[in-house]
Amino acid sequence: MTLVVGYWSTRGLGETIHLVLEYLQVPYERKTYHLNNYEEWLFKDKENMGMDFPNLPYLIDGDFKVAQLQTVLKYIGRKYGLFGSDDSKELARQEEIMDNIRDLRYRFASLVNSPVFEEDKVKYLAALPNQFVISIKRSLTQYETVLGERKYLMGDKLFVGDFFMWHLLDINECLDPTVLDDFPNLARFKKDVESLPQIDSYLKSDKFKKFPINGPFAKFAGATVSREINISKTTP
Repeated sequence: MTLVVGYWSTRGLGETIHLVLEYLQVPYERKTYHLNNYEEWLFKDKENMGMDFPNLPYLIDGDFKVAQLQTVLKYIGRKYGLFGSDDSKELARQEEIMDNIRDLRYRFASLVNSPVFEEDKVKYLAALPNQFVISIKRSLTQYETVLGERKYLMGDKLFVGDFFMWHLLDINECLDPTVLDDFPNLARFKKDVESLPQIDSYLKSDKFKKFPINGPFAKFAGATVSREINISKTTP
């Protein structure tokens, strides 16, 4: 049965799902919502999905429908052997990594939507010890240490968090191509993931788009729209 993945016409939060499904070679279709026709999602499909908590990204697997990035990734991971464990401690480590990467992804989103983007970008890319809250490099240092002893984030076996991390690293390299220069283990990890035959093929295909990464209001790599966006349903 072919899965359906719904998301906007940006890399955004949907790309990690695509990466996992491409790696697994699971048949899937994309339901892409274009920002120039945002009403299709907001005022049509969202209200008629038959879901308890409709949101983007979403996954449809037969008569089962679920939304939210982390939930979709874990569902696919459990179904196809890329997430979960009978060992509660190993499962907790997987959950911890997923939550941490999500936090870093939100930090990136906060940066690119900041009204003082250029000022905050300097802090975000700084390696100074006093930049605890915003510096991405301080956080990457933790992963650099972890990957000094492991091939992937959990060891020798891939899990969905590795694809989530690849996405995070790639969009940060789009922001600053030198961001991994001081992190050889992370650079090696990123290369290993994108060198997987299924991922290499996907990244070279027309299905993968490097840009846009973000929505139209972002100060970096935002989608271009040709009309005003107004989410008020009562406004023509």
